[in-house]
Amino acid sequence: MGFNLSLNALNVPSGYQLHIFDGETGEPLIGATIVSESGLYQDITDLDGNSEMPNLNFRDIITISYIGYETLNLPVYEIRKLQGRIALFPDAMTFEEVVVIGRADKKIEEIPYVVSRIKSEEIQFKNSQTAADALSAHSEIYLQKSQLGGGSPVIRGFEANKVLLVLDGVRMNNAIYRNGHLQNAITVDNSVMDQIEVIYGPGSLIYGSDALGGVVHFRTKDPQLLFGQNESPNKVNTNVYGRFSSANLEKTFHFDMNFGMRKFGSLTAVTYSSFDDLKSGSKRTEGNPDWGLRQFFFQRIGGIDQIIENTDPTIQAGSAYGQLDILQKFRYQPNDNFYVIANFQYSANSDIPRYDRLTDTLSSASKLKFAEWEYGQQRLMGSLKARLLKPTWLYDNGTIIYAYQRADEDRFQRKFGNLRRSFQLEEVHINSLTLDFEKALNSSGSNQLTFGVDVNRNSVTSIAGNKNIISQGISGGQLTRYPSGGSSMDQIGAYMDYRWRSQDSLINVRAGLRYSNVTLDVLYTDSDIIIWPAEYYTGITSSNDNLSYAAAITYNSRNKLQARLIYSSAFRSPNIDDFAKIREKNGYVTVPNPRLKPELSPMNLELTIAKEFGNIKTGTPGAGLKLSGTSFYTALDDAIVRQNFVLPDGSTTLSLDDEQLTVQANVNALKAYIMGLSGNLLAKFDENWSAQASYNWIQGEAERSEGENAPLAHIPPKYGGIAITYQKAPWRFEGNIRFNAEKPIEDYALGESDNESEALPTGTPAWTTFNFYSKYQLNDQISFNFGVENIGDIHYRPFSSGISAAGRNFIISMRGAF
Repeated sequence: MGFNLSLNALNVPSGYQLHIFDGETGEPLIGATIVSESGLYQDITDLDGNSEMPNLNFRDIITISYIGYETLNLPVYEIRKLQGRIALFPDAMTFEEVVVIGRADKKIEEIPYVVSRIKSEEIQFKNSQTAADALSAHSEIYLQKSQLGGGSPVIRGFEANKVLLVLDGVRMNNAIYRNGHLQNAITVDNSVMDQIEVIYGPGSLIYGSDALGGVVHFRTKDPQLLFGQNESPNKVNTNVYGRFSSANLEKTFHFDMNFGMRKFGSLTAVTYSSFDDLKSGSKRTEGNPDWGLRQFFFQRIGGIDQIIENTDPTIQAGSAYGQLDILQKFRYQPNDNFYVIANFQYSANSDIPRYDRLTDTLSSASKLKFAEWEYGQQRLMGSLKARLLKPTWLYDNGTIIYAYQRADEDRFQRKFGNLRRSFQLEEVHINSLTLDFEKALNSSGSNQLTFGVDVNRNSVTSIAGNKNIISQGISGGQLTRYPSGGSSMDQIGAYMDYRWRSQDSLINVRAGLRYSNVTLDVLYTDSDIIIWPAEYYTGITSSNDNLSYAAAITYNSRNKLQARLIYSSAFRSPNIDDFAKIREKNGYVTVPNPRLKPELSPMNLELTIAKEFGNIKTGTPGAGLKLSGTSFYTALDDAIVRQNFVLPDGSTTLSLDDEQLTVQANVNALKAYIMGLSGNLLAKFDENWSAQASYNWIQGEAERSEGENAPLAHIPPKYGGIAITYQKAPWRFEGNIRFNAEKPIEDYALGESDNESEALPTGTPAWTTFNFYSKYQLNDQISFNFGVENIGDIHYRPFSSGISAAGRNFIISMRGAF
């Protein structure tokens, strides 16, 4: 009897509940594995992250594991002290095995898409100046720049409004996102980024229109709550850093503070950057000694426009700008089943010089066309996100996001010697609501359904005029960029995505459908300098429906071979910019085309094969190698391209600001295709040394008329990179090479967005840069970074760009975490 009483005293009462959750987000971990050392307890957590622990000896060791998280080994008596609430934290050595993709957390082996995940640690290590630069430095995205204050991502030959940008679950693409080059990615502060995920290939199933080439999802950090047995009622964490870069004398300062309580958290962040004129490389290998040199620039002295000779033509005078970013988030989590995050973001920059336009000349390098050409943008976003984590008959978990955004885009230009400064001011108000839910159709979770609805309303106001820089008088006579009477775009969509996983988890199959509708309404006024047809003044409506589908299968063998096959469709409905923009550039003027139809991808076929040898987890002993390759083919019907056009009165030219311009419009080509190959290598030599390499080849053509093919715009040349990394606390070093093949002029889409006027007569030359980055962790609070980009100081200008890249660039930064 005494023995039995003593034994019972050492046991935990039966039916004791464990709750396993993410230590950073507080969300339950579904399917975490729990095993006791005695073998008496083996289980996986349910849809609430819970498990019933049986009667065990208090010294029994419980092992709790979850893919991508640190494994815990806890005795039963420690679990009792924690009251059964156990937090797991992401494992830095294995976190690449779990990818947060789209609108739900999914293991990478279940994901059919090619995904690049850029963690905040990597952004900090390479000290990218903007979010756009971070994309270029850390993934297979190609980046175009028209000016220093820009960065237009290109994914698989798709750019601008054919690539969907998403911020914290809210789509950034709006009614006036352009089809040429888009610079809005810089309005996202990469200093508060938790991660950036890049989904390659069409994403219309989940996201609807605009995701032809892929999706870039920016995820900023969330407020952290106080978990565990900490006796303090709250905790404050502060991060600060300062950075200097020599190529454009960048000076960036950042501050953020997290205040966390058990149910409430707050995150405040402020970043300010100042960029001077960018200095390009001095070593010129293109065979043209003057290409890319800024030999003359404009100054207004004593009330007179003057041309000034540049004493250092490698300094691209007129490219400087500044930017301010502010973020405020609040999180409230009353229990394990629900939390809400209020998210406020504001981004503003000084007027950004359009460097590609400021370098336009009339007849010689000393005769500049423009004295001023500036572009300004501001972004304001407020969103409310609710996470529903308690299962119901309808769903197991859900996410609801309401968001309001305001986007301002302003353009100012003045020709040299002219006192009249023209302006175009655009203002877009966006309201959106997205609802996403997941439901397991069986107890094991091997059959799962994801479904959702999204609604989006864009209202656009566009005004234009002229201002005398002496008298400050305002006059008309300037075309608005978008319909003068106002315009709107309404989007609505609903999707359903079914996923099945085999019992051994080696095979994953998914299939889904999405219905989308996009409606445009535009109205013109009779004050326009172009005489429109009568229906333009009463209003034009265009409504487009689409049914998209996707099917995929993923196979993961036990010997680390993976195969992924995707067959899908996609579409992009014209927005206000496609449908009704008026714009002048390089002797052409783009005018509205009310007959423009959606561009469709009736077939996207993609195959990825990956094989892993040995151990590739960083920071662990042993060597390993991972090889992967992807091939894709995307067919396009009614692809939107720019071609010569006629005005309603039959004219093929338009006189604007004393220039005779050739009329063009966006039209639907007959057919087009884009195909490509990408290869990646990851090698780990030991726990300190590793290497990576990537290579990308893309080709695209459009059928303009029966039997006549021409190059498709936005197709980058072959490009890639190689990197070698050494990491051993407290040091980390990386040396890398980035390269681009040449882009011959015959492969340009002439007269479109490839900007052949910014290239040499033969096209864009090949280039290669050598770069070095390092980090020293002084202690838990202080770290230093030093880097050198473009060590050889070569001059190069990426394909389609209007500004040359930075020359030799020294970077130094200091970070503190307290």
